[in-house]
Amino acid sequence: MSMIETMNMSIIETMNMSMMETMNSSITETMSISIIEAMNMSIIEAMSMSIIETMNMSMMETMNSSITETMSMSIIEAMSMSIIETMNMSIIEAMSMSII
Repeated sequence: MSMIETMNMSIIETMNMSMMETMNSSITETMSISIIEAMNMSIIEAMSMSIIETMNMSMMETMNSSITETMSMSIIEAMSMSIIETMNMSIIEAMSMSII
C-alpha cells in the first residue's frame, strides 16, 4: 500500500507541478508578449499615423493654401491690373485726343 501510495503521490505531484508550471509560464508569457506587442504596435502605429497624418495634413494644407492663394492673387492682380491699365489708358487717350 505504501509503495503504491507513494508512487501515486509522486506521479500526481509531478503531473500537477509540471502542468501548473507549463500553464503558468505559457499563460504569463503569452499575456506579457501579447500586452507588449499590443502596446508596441499601438504606440508605434499611433505615433507613425499621427506623424504621417499631421505631416500630410500640414503639407497639403500649406501647399493648397499657397497654391490657391498665389493663383487667385495672380489672377486677380493680372485681371485688375489689365482692366485698370486699359481703362486708364483708354480714358487718358480719349481725353488727350479730345483735348487735341
